Amino acid sequence: MSILHGIDVSGHQPPTVTTTVKDYAFAIVKVTGGSSYVSKKAVQQIQGVVDQGKKLGLYHFALDGFADKGPEVEADLFLKTIEPYLKYKPVLVLDWEADAIKLPISWALVWLKRVEAATGVRPLFYSYSSFANDAKAAVVQKSGYPLWIAAYGDESKPRKGYVDAPQPPESAWGDKPSLFQFTRVGRLAGYEGDLDLNVFYGDSAAWAELARDRRAAVKPPVVTPPAATRKTGQQLAEEVLAGKWGNGADRVNRLRAQGYNAEAVQAEVNRVLTRREDKRLAREVINGKWGDGTTRVARLKEAGWDPEVVQQEVNRQLDVKSGPTVSQLADEVIAGKWGNDPIRSARLRLAGHNVEAVQAEVNRKLK
Repeated sequence: MSILHGIDVSGHQPPTVTTTVKDYAFAIVKVTGGSSYVSKKAVQQIQGVVDQGKKLGLYHFALDGFADKGPEVEADLFLKTIEPYLKYKPVLVLDWEADAIKLPISWALVWLKRVEAATGVRPLFYSYSSFANDAKAAVVQKSGYPLWIAAYGDESKPRKGYVDAPQPPESAWGDKPSLFQFTRVGRLAGYEGDLDLNVFYGDSAAWAELARDRRAAVKPPVVTPPAATRKTGQQLAEEVLAGKWGNGADRVNRLRAQGYNAEAVQAEVNRVLTRREDKRLAREVINGKWGDGTTRVARLKEAGWDPEVVQQEVNRQLDVKSGPTVSQLADEVIAGKWGNDPIRSARLRLAGHNVEAVQAEVNRKLK
C-alpha cells in the first residue's frame, strides 16, 4: 500500500518550520481555534509548504480554550481565514480533543457539514484513539467523514524520522484511518524542536481526492419548462429585443438552460427586425419620402431594399386586398375608406390602382 509521510504544525513551531524542514510530503497547518483565534504564524507556514511544492492541509481546533459560541461561529471563522488558500487545494480538518470532547457530537457534525457545504471539500475528523473508539465517533464515521487518528507510544525520547511507524489503532473506522499521527516528539532535519509526525495511507491521487471540491462534479440539471409555460418564438424574440435575456454568449446559455433553441430564437429575432424595417419603409413610402412609380422602385433598389416586399407592406398598411374590382374600390371610396383628395388619389396610386377609373366609377354610382 502506498503511503505518504508528513507533519502538522501550529503556533508552537516557528513560522519558518515548513521552509527549513524538507523531509515531508505534506504539512497540515493550524489556522484557527475556537471562536476567535487566528494563528499569526500560519501565513508564513502555509507559504513554506506552497513554495516547496508540498501537499497542504489546514485545520481548526474546536473550542481551543474559548467559551462555546456554537459550531457555526467557529466554522465561519475557519472559512473566512482559509479562503485565500483554497486555490492550493488543501485537505481540511476539524481537531476534536481537549474540552471539545465534552460537547455533543452533533456540534462536530454541524461544523463538518457547514465547511463541506461552503467549500465542497469533505473535512477530516481528528481525534485521539480513546475517542475514536467511542460511540459518539461512530456517528461521525457513519456520516462519511474520514478519520485522522492520534496515538502515541513511548515518548521518553525523541523519534528520529518516519522509520518504524507503528500500525494505527482500531477505531470506529476499523483499522484504516486516512491519517495516523504516531508521535509528538518527532525530529527532522531543519528543525531542532519536537514535531508531530504522520502517515497518510494513500498516494498523491488519494490525497487529491480528499481535497477535491465535490461541488464541481454536480452539474445543475437543465430545466425544461412545462409545455403550458413554454413561450413561442415570437414571444422570445420580443423579450430578446427588450434585453430580457442579456447579450451574446450569456443570452445563448440562458436560453439553452431553459430548454430553448438559441439559434431558432435568433432567426426569429432577425425576422422581427426585418419586419419592423419593412413597416418603417412602408410608412415612408406612404408619406411620399421615396417618390412614385419607377422612381420609387429605383431608389429602393439602390438603397438595398426589395421594392416588391416593401410594396406588399404598403398594401397591408393601406389594407389593400388583392385584385379588387373598380366597382369595389369605388364603394370603398364612397364609404370614406381611402380618405379625401389629394391623399385619396396618392393612396390609390401607391396601391397600384387607376385613380381616374376609380373616380369615374364613383361619379357613376353617385348619380
